[in-house]
Amino acid sequence: MLASVYRIRDRGIRLPKPKDPVTGDLRFEDEKHADAEMQVARLMGTGSTENLPTLFKAKVKRVTANGMIIQGTEFITRGQQKSKSYPVPQTWWAFIHTDSGLSRYDGNDPLDTIADLKVSGGF
Repeated sequence: MLASVYRIRDRGIRLPKPKDPVTGDLRFEDEKHADAEMQVARLMGTGSTENLPTLFKAKVKRVTANGMIIQGTEFITRGQQKSKSYPVPQTWWAFIHTDSGLSRYDGNDPLDTIADLKVSGGF
């Protein structure tokens, strides 16, 4: 499904404001890692390119009219070797591109519009 994903954390630390959205094909898949079955979330670009690091142990925590919150773990790499990576918590807010969702925000950034509505008391 086509989505714009806002990363809520950077290196495991919650950001005061989410990072700019990254758009791609949001996919959930079951995979086996180290003899354990887990769900992973990926935001795919063209071909087999991942637009964001894979989110391991991904769980959808909330679904709203505005999108969904996905929590999981991403691995940060130290240098070029995979053995030098470490897990950090990550949260994504995914705005799903539907006709009704796109028309609701009329080309504006959904996150900015929702923040404005909360400030004005209209949310």
